[in-house]
This record gives sequence, structure tokens and C-alpha cells, in this order.
Amino acid sequence: VIIPYIISIIVSIAAAAIVVLTNGKLGAALVFVTGIVVVIATLYKVEWGFYMFFGMVILFDQFINRMPGGTPITYKFGYFLNLKQNPYLPSFSWGDMNPLEIQLALILLAWFISVAARRSRKVQGVPFWGFAVLMLVVFLGEEFHGLHDGGRFLRSLWEIRALFYFMLLYFLVPQIIQTKEQIATLLWIFIIMITIKALQGDVRLAILGFRFDGCT
Repeated sequence: VIIPYIISIIVSIAAAAIVVLTNGKLGAALVFVTGIVVVIATLYKVEWGFYMFFGMVILFDQFINRMPGGTPITYKFGYFLNLKQNPYLPSFSWGDMNPLEIQLALILLAWFISVAARRSRKVQGVPFWGFAVLMLVVFLGEEFHGLHDGGRFLRSLWEIRALFYFMLLYFLVPQIIQTKEQIATLLWIFIIMITIKALQGDVRLAILGFRFDGCT
């Protein structure tokens, strides 16, 4: 019973230290606390981690091209940016992964742990798995062919990494989402996140004086 209080105290002290070390950047502390919450929730129940992953992918923006009224709040978190490009994290050479990929790896790890710890949880069959394997083989073959012809690994990774997310989720989703209640939860998350983004758009429209000048 006392463990949650101890964890809360440790996280609070660490967050305060981060604010001091980053010269008052509250965003860095927020990213740290959010990361701790995501890790604990995912390891406790893998479906909770998937719910948060699903919500973050919908909520946060990936590409912004000179939007009138300034940069949206949902873009400033840098969820799709590589770690070395994230303004809330210190720069380091091994930072070519982004928070999305780390969260996917965490979900996969939590699922492996749950399968190993609970004999009642079984690996579910994946429909049309042969086509999925063929698709993966083709992607890997084209990647190695491009690199052999002088292609740059990081640039190629930017172009195809989303396809590998799809392949991983094609396997993971049937293992995690298996009940009507879970599907209903995902639908509610979808509704809530889209509503938040819509409200953000309304605020931006009000700031612009309810005009669409300059919008494309």
C-alpha cells in the first residue's frame, strides 16, 4: 500500500530536479512525469498502454506547414520527433528513435511479460498472416537493395518506418484488443481526442478573428 506513495515522492523529487537543471523548463518535467506514468500503466496492464498509445497518435500532430495563428499546442510536444530533436530532452548522438517507437517497444515488452506470467493468455492467430510476412520480406528486401546501391539508412528509415509500425500493430492488436468493451474504450478515446483537436481549432479560429485568410 505504501509503494505508490514512495513512487510518487521519488517522481516528484526527480521532476523538481529536472526543472532546476533545465533552468525552469516545465515541459521537460511534464515529459518525464508522463513517461513514468506511461511505463507504469503499460507494465501493469498492457491494454492501458495501448489506449494511451492510440490516444497520443491521434492527439499529437506530426507535420505543420506554416499554419496561421502560430504552432498548435499538440505539435509542440514533439511526439513524432526523434529524441535528439525533442526540445524537452538533452541532445545525444543515439537519439534516432522517437517517443512513438519507444512506446511501441514498451507495449511489445509488456505483452511478452504478460504472456510469460499468465498461462491463460495465449498468442492469438493473425488473419492473413502469410500476406503480412510477404509484405515484410518485400520491405526488407527493398531496403537492403537501396542501401547496397548507395542509399542513406536514416533517410530511408524516415520513409518506411511507418510501414513497420503497421506490421507490428498488425500482430499486436489481436493480442491486446479482444473484447467489445476494449473496442468501445478505443472509440471513446478516438472521440475525446478528436474533440480536443477540434476545440483547439476553434480557439485558433477565434484568435484569427473568425477569418480564414492565409489558410490553405
